[in-house]
Amino acid sequence: MPVSPVLKARSDLGVATRRKDAAAVAQARQELAAAKILAYAARTVADAPPLTSEQRALIAAALGGA
Repeated sequence: MPVSPVLKARSDLGVATRRKDAAAVAQARQELAAAKILAYAARTVADAPPLTSEQRALIAAALGGA
């Protein structure tokens, strides 16, 4: 069974914390935040009705992609 990206990122944060590597902890926190955001976005999109191209462009602009 594949491991969820959120669980992997959480594990990586735990490892970095135990090793007391400040740079690795900071990077792991960023990766965990990104994994959580991506998982939330994927669930939200899966539950939402189809978006118009204007709505997609608005969302992309809000996320810094356009």
